Amino acid sequence: MPIDAFRIDTPGQVLDDLRVRLRETRLPDEVEGSGWDYGTNLGYMEELVDYWLNRFDWRARAPPEGYRPDSAAGVCGAQPEGYPALDGA
Repeated sequence: MPIDAFRIDTPGQVLDDLRVRLRETRLPDEVEGSGWDYGTNLGYMEELVDYWLNRFDWRARAPPEGYRPDSAAGVCGAQPEGYPALDGA
């Protein structure tokens, strides 16, 4: 199974769009006292959206300039979603 190098490169407009989507997230009501019985707990989901929107530093997670990328191996000839191979790497 070949191992292909990949690069993480998220354009600013993609992050801007994600922030808009997170701000506009409409969460459903929760059945009182149900916890996780009918899907994700509402309180947890609210905290998760807040974390991604206000506390996660997207650019701090981006690799520094000149970073040598990690690798990803395809399965049955399919490249993993979101990990395009670099030419000549």
